[in-house]
Amino acid sequence: MDEDLSMSQECYPLSQIATLQPQLQASSLGKGKHFNCSVHGFMRFDATCISVIDTPQFQRLRDLKQLGCAHYVFPTATHTRFDHSLGVCHLANHFAQHIYSMQGKELGMDKADILCVALAGLCHDLGHGPFSHVFDHELLRAKGITDWKHEDMSCRILDVIMEGLPEQLALGECDVARVKAMIDPEGQKASCSTASGSRYLYDIVSNERNSVDVDKFDYLARDSYHCGVKITFDHKRPMAYSKVLGDEVCFKQSEYQALHELFHSRELMTRQVYTHRKAKSVEFMMVDALSAADELLNLKDFLYDPARFICLDDSLIKTIENYQALHPRHSLDDRETKALAKAQAIVARIRRRELYKFVNELKVPPEGLKSVEQAKVFTPENIAACYRGCGVRLRPEDIIVSTNKINFAMKDKNPLDNVHFFDDFDDTLPRKISNRDALHMQPTVFQEHSLRVYSRNRDLEVMAALHEAFSAWKDKYLGRLSLNFATPAKARRPGGSVPSSTAASQEMPPPMALHDPQAALQDPQGQSKRKRSLMPDLDMVDLPAGM
Repeated sequence: MDEDLSMSQECYPLSQIATLQPQLQASSLGKGKHFNCSVHGFMRFDATCISVIDTPQFQRLRDLKQLGCAHYVFPTATHTRFDHSLGVCHLANHFAQHIYSMQGKELGMDKADILCVALAGLCHDLGHGPFSHVFDHELLRAKGITDWKHEDMSCRILDVIMEGLPEQLALGECDVARVKAMIDPEGQKASCSTASGSRYLYDIVSNERNSVDVDKFDYLARDSYHCGVKITFDHKRPMAYSKVLGDEVCFKQSEYQALHELFHSRELMTRQVYTHRKAKSVEFMMVDALSAADELLNLKDFLYDPARFICLDDSLIKTIENYQALHPRHSLDDRETKALAKAQAIVARIRRRELYKFVNELKVPPEGLKSVEQAKVFTPENIAACYRGCGVRLRPEDIIVSTNKINFAMKDKNPLDNVHFFDDFDDTLPRKISNRDALHMQPTVFQEHSLRVYSRNRDLEVMAALHEAFSAWKDKYLGRLSLNFATPAKARRPGGSVPSSTAASQEMPPPMALHDPQAALQDPQGQSKRKRSLMPDLDMVDLPAGM
């Protein structure tokens, strides 16, 4: 719901509308609107923010789901980049207003600073592609494109929006440069963007120093709410107990635990939602469908032109699915026909929930992952070559390999080591708090690595053979590390079969023990042990990966 505060309550005859239009438009420029948000409640946006929101470039975000393909596993995770951008703008404005009310005169802040921070929060995700991070993290990398960033496209689209705003609301060139630097601190090096004494403003939306920023505040609260995952971090208190010291946003020492929960919540959401095994399976299928359909779509032509890029959104999947109906007069050559048929077959599998199958996951220490990445041995070809069984032919094109990393947002570092604190609001010097001093039970490792294997082929014999091949690959390349798989070999279903090469190495529980509830009551301990010995059937139930 939104409440339009700019509309005049007075009614005019139709004959006077044309003559009064300029006056009505001018009177509305200084007004704003309230929106009701499921996460933050009522949020107010000023006239400049509303003028940005009411543009085709920003409205496009309604058609980009925040979590890409996660709604195929978490049905209510259908919130969008539009919702998230409004939330980040609201929090950015609130945070900047807090600093202004406490230290505005001391820091030389003005209302323009607050507006720039709010606009950075509003526009920081303008450049996301279809299915959010699936587009840049998976699809473009699969096509060998590594020099494209959604933050850069956000800045390009912002330039287009600013050129179309009314003169009374448009920002000056220097302020636009500041907003772009707040969106993309690493990529934007504008001369006006890093004025001495205002560096703290660039920590609010996208914090390069320690990753404590309102973007994270909003997406953790919003994503967990819509996925039904409980987290304990609440942004309100750390924001209230903050001040600027030494040109940096610092926090009261009592907030160390709360900030630790921020990154712990991120780790939890990454484990249970963002890298959920089945959600990743859908992502791989989307990438395969889009890659096949690219023979017709030519997505590369859209990447660097904002006017064309805003044509891309999640409706691409519908375009592929219904291409012939949408383009009845477009004749395709044989190459395009085959590519479209392949893409449509993958989309049809998603609709029928015939997803790629998760095979197994191997957690590896950093030194093991480094050696694997340097040698470039974690490939479908190497895994297929490690299979020594008979009766099943493993094809590299049926195998998907994925490197999974879960961390506290700064790779293997503790981000709290880069946060400064104060003891009292009268303090003038910031200080650091060591993890050991702050917490009695503290983590010692801040990044977890794992190698995952998926199968495009759902045949049970192929799955079992691939499981064995992955195990042989592990012994060959990482045997010295004595690693264990996340799930053991999958057992034979009643009436099913397993290749002879793997059957001898598995302890198959009798069918009655797996399916007879009375047998489970008679032997609950033995039943629980047998259940733990099986690879879970991930087609039967959607559970967060951490459960």
